[in-house]
Amino acid sequence: MMSWFFRNFVGERGARQRPTASPRSLACVALATVTIVGFAGIDVQASQADRILRIAVTGEPGTLDPQREVSNVGNPIIANIFDTLIVADPSQNYQLQPGLAESWTRVSPNTLVLHLRQGVKFQDGSDFTADDVVFTFDPARILTDTWPGAMKVYWQGVTFTKTNDFEVRVTTDQPDHVLEYRLAHSTGSIISRSAFRRSKSLDAWSRAPVGTGPYSVAEFRSGDAIILRANNAYWGGPPPVAQIRWQVVPEVASRLAGLVSGDYDIVTNLPPDQLAQVERHGALEVTGGPVNNILLYVFDTKNELYKDKRIRQAINLCIDRKQIVDGLWSGRTVVPNGNQYGAFKDLFIEDHPGPSYDPERAAILAREAGYKGEPLPLRIRANYYPNEISTAEAAAAMCLDAGINLKIEVKENSDEMWGALRAYSNSMQYPDPLGGILRNWGPGSNEEKRGILTNVKTAGFFADVATIKTSFDVSERKAAFSRVLDWWDEEAPGVILYQNANFYGKTRSINWSAPPSFDMDFRPSKLSFGTN
Repeated sequence: MMSWFFRNFVGERGARQRPTASPRSLACVALATVTIVGFAGIDVQASQADRILRIAVTGEPGTLDPQREVSNVGNPIIANIFDTLIVADPSQNYQLQPGLAESWTRVSPNTLVLHLRQGVKFQDGSDFTADDVVFTFDPARILTDTWPGAMKVYWQGVTFTKTNDFEVRVTTDQPDHVLEYRLAHSTGSIISRSAFRRSKSLDAWSRAPVGTGPYSVAEFRSGDAIILRANNAYWGGPPPVAQIRWQVVPEVASRLAGLVSGDYDIVTNLPPDQLAQVERHGALEVTGGPVNNILLYVFDTKNELYKDKRIRQAINLCIDRKQIVDGLWSGRTVVPNGNQYGAFKDLFIEDHPGPSYDPERAAILAREAGYKGEPLPLRIRANYYPNEISTAEAAAAMCLDAGINLKIEVKENSDEMWGALRAYSNSMQYPDPLGGILRNWGPGSNEEKRGILTNVKTAGFFADVATIKTSFDVSERKAAFSRVLDWWDEEAPGVILYQNANFYGKTRSINWSAPPSFDMDFRPSKLSFGTN
C-alpha cells in the first residue's frame, strides 16, 4: 500500500509533484531572500529601562483573569502577571519550589498549612496577605455558573481558611495527592482582593487584572497587542525588560519576516518545516520541542456514527502516527505510549504499548460494524494547533486507504466542534494521572458532563479513578492507572496522535529557553541578554 506522503509528495511514477504556493512556502522564500546586514533586534546593551521585548503571537486570550483563562494563548501572558503560592517549574521536572508561600507543611492527607511570604506588594502597591489568598479561592466567586466549569475540577471541595495574616490552612474533602501541584497551577494564581472589588465590571477586571507578578498590564488592545510593563517592586527582583509587547500576528509568513527584519525578538508557533530556515541565520535560533500536551481526536459517542466502538477502534488503527511525525514534524516530536507522560514518574507505565497501526484490521472492524462508506465528520480549526490541517489531511488519506471516509470540516471556533469527531488536546496540568487523563476524562470532567462518553463503558474506569484519587499506596495506584490505559485502548474514546510540540524563533542574544509547556516565563531568573 502506497504511503500517504509518498503518494502526495513524490507521486505515482516518482516525479516530484509541484505544490501550490502556501503561506509557509512564501515564508521560506522570505527567509531565504532577506539579508540580515541591517538586523535590528533588541539592543542588549540598553539599560533595563529602555528594553522592550517584542513577541509575535498567533492570537490573544479572551481574558487575562487566571481563574477564567486556561489556554495556549492565555497562559504565556498570565504567567508573567501573577504568582502562585507554590511553583512547579516544568523546566526542572516539576520540582516544587516556594512561591508566594515561603514554606508549607502537610498536616494530613487532607490538610496543608501555607506560610506566606511577607513584604510582598501587588502591582497597585497594596500588601499581599492571607485575605487575598482566601478571596482568590472563594467558592462564591469562582465556583458559580458564571465561571468556567474547569474551576470546579480544580477547586471543588477545597477550603482556604486564614489562621493569621500570613498563614492559611487548606483542607480538602478527600485525601489529595496533588494539592501542592494544584496550588502551583495557573488557576491558583493569586489576585488582589482590593483591586478586584474596585473594578467597575468583570470585563474591566478581565482586561487589566492585578497580581504580584513581575509585569503588570499596561494596555489590552483587542485584535492588536497586549502590553505589559515592568513591576520594578517585584519581590523576586527587578524584571530584565521595561516592557513586553505581545503582538497579534496570525500569519506564519508575517511572523517570520518580522523576526528576520528585527521587528520581533521572539515569534511563537513555528511550523517544523520552517525551523531549518531560521537556524541557517546566524543572528537567529530556535528553542522549544515536545510539550506535555497530547494532540488527539475525540469521538462524541452520542453521534450514531461513533456509537459502535469498532468504528472508533478502526479509525485508531488506520492512522500511521510515525509517518505523520516524520513527515510533518521532521521527527521533532514523539508518539506517546498511551495517554500518559514521563513526568508521571513512579506512575508512568513504561511498558504500555503505543497506538497500533493496522489498516487491514481497521477495514475488518469497519465491515463488522456495518460501515458502508458514509462520510464520518472530523472537525478541526484552521491551525489552532500547529500542523492541524496537514495532520487531518494525512489522517483522512490514511483512513481512506482502509475504506474509511473521514470528511474534514474546518470550524471557526470551539463551540462549532461538538457533536462529531473533533480535534482536541489533553494537557498535563500536574505530573500525576490526576492532572492528565483523569482530569480530562474522569467523573466531573467536561467530556463526561457533555455526554461524550454516553456510549463508552465507564464503570471500571471510574472505579480505577477513585482508587488513584484515594489510595496512598504507589503500587495500588500504578496498577489502577495501568488498567485505565487498557480501558482507553479497548473503548477508544479518542485517537491519540502525537505529543504536541511548540517551537519559537528568537534572536540569539536573548537567553531564554522554552519549557516543555506552553508557558513563557520572563522573570529575572529566566531571561537575560548577551552571550552566556
